[in-house]
Amino acid sequence: SPQGKSTGLINVRSGPGTEFGTVAALNPDEAVDIVGKNPAGDWWQVTVSSGATGWVFGQLLQTSGDVSSVAVASDIPTPPPAAPAAEAPAEVAT
Repeated sequence: SPQGKSTGLINVRSGPGTEFGTVAALNPDEAVDIVGKNPAGDWWQVTVSSGATGWVFGQLLQTSGDVSSVAVASDIPTPPPAAPAAEAPAEVAT
């Protein structure tokens, strides 16, 4: 399967975006297996040496192997809700 190598100290996240929490960290030049991608193709789903699976921003990995064969992951989590925006209080009928 295609491999990736981290280009620095990078976070492995629970989903494809910086709004997701960190599940692991990669040291520089640490190898991972690339097992999936998000629909936009800018995040890789990877398996790290501990066996944990998470997501890494694609530009932070040096890839090897046939990454064109990597399929879109079927288990992509939805982003956590953003911090609520300040909204006007709802009108309450009296």
